[in-house]
Amino acid sequence: MSFQTKKSRELRQQQTKAENKLWKILRNRNFLELKFRRQHPIKSFIVDFCCLKEQLIIELDGGFHNNSFQQNYDEKRTRILEKLGYTVLCFENKIVFEQPKLLLQGIRNYIEKPLTPTLSQGKGRYTVLSTKKLTSSQREIISNTDIDLVEYNAITIEKLQFANQVVTENAIVTSQNSASVLIESKTELKNVFCVGGKTASLLVGNDYNVVETTKNSLELAKIIVKKYKSDSFVFFCGDKRRKELPNILSENKVDFTENILYKTKLNSHKFEEVFDGILFFSPSGVESYMQENPLDNSLVFCIGNTTATAIKEEAAKVIISDTPSVEDVLFKLKEYLDTLK
Repeated sequence: MSFQTKKSRELRQQQTKAENKLWKILRNRNFLELKFRRQHPIKSFIVDFCCLKEQLIIELDGGFHNNSFQQNYDEKRTRILEKLGYTVLCFENKIVFEQPKLLLQGIRNYIEKPLTPTLSQGKGRYTVLSTKKLTSSQREIISNTDIDLVEYNAITIEKLQFANQVVTENAIVTSQNSASVLIESKTELKNVFCVGGKTASLLVGNDYNVVETTKNSLELAKIIVKKYKSDSFVFFCGDKRRKELPNILSENKVDFTENILYKTKLNSHKFEEVFDGILFFSPSGVESYMQENPLDNSLVFCIGNTTATAIKEEAAKVIISDTPSVEDVLFKLKEYLDTLK
């Protein structure tokens, strides 16, 4: 048993009164049918409550969080967790006792609210749509730019029933969604081959052994064919996974099976306004947006070439990030805006 696991078990036995009350509300999928974990280890930290499916962390702050040393530590800790893809919502202990409905509404707003307020309160020169809700650290990248930001989740994920009773020798994981399902189900994986730095960080932070990480599925397929062709693999993925990786593995006679962990559902939304720029983070996000809206000659920013190829209508211009990360898409947006000054 690792030190983190032992420590988290000890903390569960030493819950504060506030933590105990909130746990009674969140446990056993009582709230929005979401599975929360308490005193959950992530990397070198143990968080109060965590929903892996939504990558949401709930922290309760007691009086000891008021001193400057603790506040600096909390801010650094939050930045690290956000870089791993989590959103951290903090509430004072007294909210649990005095206004629990307000706390739950705050969580509900994050989970369900399709749109969030713009960063610049309608005063920006440009209006930009993000087809994915951003973390606070991601928003900070473009906080000083002259834009109004509208954000919503263009897709939602439905987890399928999954229980793996055996240890998987070699697992292929190409998305954070797959990684979250595997972590939540405590699937035992000996070696993991993954796509994306965020996916790798999420897995490593939960004690998985990541042996190869690439920017995209095509690169990962080539590495497997070159270095691991004689091994067998399980490809853990969603129902809308891209064809490049399985096609290359099949063509080169690499032994693998597929295990579908979740379904991607389109969360289409009709917008009345015309956006100067649109940020896309997956082909499914493009499909979802374009079910209800034209591009109207908007400038489009894409997380990678695969997402860019899903653009089937006329766009003013398509700008592709150098690396497949949300942060790089935002840096590309900021870089472009700087050229307009």
